[in-house]
Amino acid sequence: EGARPRWGRFNDEERLRAALIEFQIKHTNNQFLERVMPSTAQMRSAGRKDLLSALHRYGGVEAVAGRLNMISSKHYAYHAEFLTVLRELRAYLRESGEEGMMPTMKQLVDDGRGDLRKLITKHGGMRVMAARLDLRLSRGRSDLVWGPFDLDFAIEVLEYAHMLALESDGGDGIRMPTAAELTSLGRNDVDEKVIEYGGYSEVAAEARDGHVTGGCGGLVAASFE
Repeated sequence: EGARPRWGRFNDEERLRAALIEFQIKHTNNQFLERVMPSTAQMRSAGRKDLLSALHRYGGVEAVAGRLNMISSKHYAYHAEFLTVLRELRAYLRESGEEGMMPTMKQLVDDGRGDLRKLITKHGGMRVMAARLDLRLSRGRSDLVWGPFDLDFAIEVLEYAHMLALESDGGDGIRMPTAAELTSLGRNDVDEKVIEYGGYSEVAAEARDGHVTGGCGGLVAASFE
């Protein structure tokens, strides 16, 4: 009782996958459960050197996540945080009665939202966020131009991406929904808005930085990395 798991017992990847799933269920409150790969920090903190050693032998966390149809913890964490930024920004704008405007750094700090200020800075800063979400700055539009877009749409598409990843086997990670998927969900209106904002491939190209895997536009496309 209390003995540490023996190293080398994961002689095939299916056994490793089962152990990773068991770890997720036991140590996290993640809604994806088995679909998200535990982070290196989580495994190290839990004393699971056996899992870390096995992952290293099989090619590393990212490589194993892809082969086992799991979502890497890095990819999930980025997406979840990014969606939080957009939701928090929308809630702030609604509460302040300034929808359609990007708040200034000073406004956020004065309103006790230094947390939101830090997140916006981390995800590109005020000018970039305003341009990609088509929000006005206090001194007019940003000099950066991404074309028409809106915050509500960005959140809705990311939420659908989140839901589809939850319902799939995880192999595609968190990605832009396709036109067929949106139609099957009865959301032709969302598909039409993607087209209005330039179309899947065209709008994705505007935001592409070499890592975008699917289209949606502006800031949304940048999150599917």
